Amino acid sequence: MTTAPPPDAGTYQKIIDEKGPFLGQAQALVHAATTGNLRVEPEAAEHQLAMIRELSEYLRRNMQRIRLLSEPLPISSTAAGKFSSDLMVQVAAKGEVQGFLEQVTRLQQALPLVEDALVEARKRYQETEEANKDALAAHDPEQESHRK
Repeated sequence: MTTAPPPDAGTYQKIIDEKGPFLGQAQALVHAATTGNLRVEPEAAEHQLAMIRELSEYLRRNMQRIRLLSEPLPISSTAAGKFSSDLMVQVAAKGEVQGFLEQVTRLQQALPLVEDALVEARKRYQETEEANKDALAAHDPEQESHRK
């Protein structure tokens, strides 16, 4: 049985810093799963995958409606109404990283990566379980007598 190198928190933080929120975290999960540093029990993986798929589907169906937040809303013709409308647009579309719409878009892009990482982590868990089972069987006197 091969063991994965120990996790390097610096590597994961570097990925997160380079890719930003959501995408960086998703990339770090993929890295951890593919290097064998992340293993997830199949039942837990299925539960998490179901939630991720549900969220992905929700975002796919509703992104057009969510993007409407970047358009001014006719709240009222008063100064307070115009201010509130402008503020909502600013919050929705503010900047490259901080805007709500940008964060939702990054989340939508990250979810397939997280899904891939969980699938890989589930596979790694199962491989580890099989290797452990084989290793135990190789050292079990009962198994030895049955082989002869």
